[in-house]
Amino acid sequence: MRDGFGGCVPVTVASMSHRTYPSIARRSLPALAALLFITCAAVPGARAQALGKAAPDLRATLFIPTPFPEPLLPKPDLHPEWIPQQPLPRPRMSPVQRREWLLLGVAQHGAAFFDARTTRDALTHYRELDPVLRPFAHSAALYPAMQIAPLGLDWLARRLATSRHHWLRRLWWVPQAAATAGFLWSGVHNLRLPAPAGIPAH
Repeated sequence: MRDGFGGCVPVTVASMSHRTYPSIARRSLPALAALLFITCAAVPGARAQALGKAAPDLRATLFIPTPFPEPLLPKPDLHPEWIPQQPLPRPRMSPVQRREWLLLGVAQHGAAFFDARTTRDALTHYRELDPVLRPFAHSAALYPAMQIAPLGLDWLARRLATSRHHWLRRLWWVPQAAATAGFLWSGVHNLRLPAPAGIPAH
């Protein structure tokens, strides 16, 4: 080491203890970290400017920890089996189906009226075997009572015609057609009942 007069002054290396080096290294670590950060931040920006591009966002390239990290919330389960599915809308009746439904309803209610009329005529010599219709057998209430079942079958046929299942939509006409055939058969059966002996037939 040179002194102020151009001479050399010997330096004793042994005068520095072994504890001095770690303290110097610890004091120099923040300066080295700052220098490394500035160098890493300046190199991408200078390279992007040389290529004519915008400098990248340091927040996207460097990880800067926040003092208060956001809490880790559980992610919702997006498995297809657990996603609620909306029910499919019910199909509507076509104009042709609506017209056929009305015609079958008129035929069914007419057949029910025919059955009620022949039943009233037959009750002059016979008794009603149906326990549901027996309370209305000897009064005019038999006519509206016989129309309750056709009304329910009209509703059932409409539900079948607007069902989400294709095979049910193909059978929508069965309830009304079957009831019409049943009422007609019952009315013809009432007309064919033989009159008791000694009483002239109608």
